[in-house]
Amino acid sequence: MNQEAFREEKPSKKQLTRTIFSPGVDDKWRCRICAKQRVQATGKGYTNLVDHLHRAHSSVTINSAYQHILWYGTVTPVVDITSHAKGIHDWIEWIVMENRPLSFCESEITRKNTSLPITNAKALKKYITLLVDVARQR
Repeated sequence: MNQEAFREEKPSKKQLTRTIFSPGVDDKWRCRICAKQRVQATGKGYTNLVDHLHRAHSSVTINSAYQHILWYGTVTPVVDITSHAKGIHDWIEWIVMENRPLSFCESEITRKNTSLPITNAKALKKYITLLVDVARQR
């Protein structure tokens, strides 16, 4: 275990991004918090990656993930999400945030113009109900 993990000083942008993102090919970096990929050209700083952290995650999430990765030395994402779960999340997010009917995911034109996995209103209703149950328990 790394005893420096709980040091008080704020990490630099380089330390933060090198810890929370894992490098991929073609200047792509994978966020270990949400598994999203971002492009950051080599030698061009860390602005795009830091911007992702501040826009997509709270400072508490960033700090706890940073400390967790330093402490345990993990190289796997803090949250590992299946592609199915990610697809369901994205459908729910789209439908809720745009105030669309659940049947929106069944429309031919919607399916034609999205890369999200095929699903139906019945399945989305089931997952939304499960999500509400989990939220109520907290």
